[in-house]
Amino acid sequence: MKRNKLTLLVFTLYLVRMGVEAQSYVDLYPIVEANNYQLSILKQEVKATSLENRSAINLPDPQVNLSYMWGDENVPSDKRMLSISQDFDLTTISGARRRLAKSKEASSEAYYRVEKQAVLEKFSQNCIKWRYLTKQIEQRNAMATILSQLAESNQKRYASGELNILEFNKFQFSIAEFNTQIRLLELERENLYQQLCYSNGGIQIDTTLLQYDFTPIPVDFTSWLDSILVYIPEMHYYQQNKEISSREEKLARLSWLPQLSAGYQSEITDIEAMRGGTIGVSLPLWANKNKVQSQRANSKVADLRYDEAQFRIKSELSMLYEQIVAMEELLSEYQNSIHSFSVLEHEAKAYRLGALSALDYLESTMRYIALYDDVLELEYLIQMKKLSLMILGR
Repeated sequence: MKRNKLTLLVFTLYLVRMGVEAQSYVDLYPIVEANNYQLSILKQEVKATSLENRSAINLPDPQVNLSYMWGDENVPSDKRMLSISQDFDLTTISGARRRLAKSKEASSEAYYRVEKQAVLEKFSQNCIKWRYLTKQIEQRNAMATILSQLAESNQKRYASGELNILEFNKFQFSIAEFNTQIRLLELERENLYQQLCYSNGGIQIDTTLLQYDFTPIPVDFTSWLDSILVYIPEMHYYQQNKEISSREEKLARLSWLPQLSAGYQSEITDIEAMRGGTIGVSLPLWANKNKVQSQRANSKVADLRYDEAQFRIKSELSMLYEQIVAMEELLSEYQNSIHSFSVLEHEAKAYRLGALSALDYLESTMRYIALYDDVLELEYLIQMKKLSLMILGR
């Protein structure tokens, strides 16, 4: 009975195992962000896009023209002409293009945050599944050990005729079944570990102390959601797109202002030399037709996308929160059930006294294992849903 109690206690401790040395997958986020190939590429793309946007905030290059015209025998004087001119774009001089470039740069950074969140979420899902598989392996190893111990005593009981061949073979088959399950789970976990290392840029990760993230969900969900909504990467990205559309609309209005050009020109012949300044005005009569209306329509689209994303995210997270609360209540009920040792202890005692057959005891133990599997699966599903909720606030 003492051994059976200890085994059941080990099963229960798996549910709440969270020692001081435990490491949540959240703790691994900094190294994954630093080593992940996809995020490294995105960082360089954001940098390149930023430099490209900054190149559009400068004035056009000055134009220099040099001409040489020679005369004939009737006009013996050759002519040399030099002109230098500079166009002045008022949208650039006013700083509108610079502000637009900064908004685009912020949008690129917001897009990086969206992609980073997706990478970290996928990594976290793999960590959660790795822990789930590990718990299953631990449980089946413990059960295989118990069955192996029973099999040793059953071998003696079978030899003495106290146990029939059907009951004896049932135990042997159960041991083989658990060993097969353990190997398949180990193969799946090994494959998952390779995915974890890939997310970390091919660098190995120490998963020895890896545990679930037991950060509790917020009690006041509405206030929590309102406080983080603007910081959610997807919402921040749409907010930046709204700002870009607004600045592009203002730029379109400024494009209707005349563009100026100023310069210097000289004309030199063998007889005379003439020099002077030049000034020009470009009238935007046709090139910008419908541009303001087009940008105003784009601004409206950006506003609608932001509103749609806000409504969708709030709805999805509200439903997700309700699911987590309901599933955590169900998990608590399961845990209370699995913490009750009395039934299995009495059945173990009855089996040792010969009042319970080996098959009945095995069936009772399998029901306990099935219940424990349900607990593990429910715990795993809760962790997955909590990840989708809590990663938005990080």
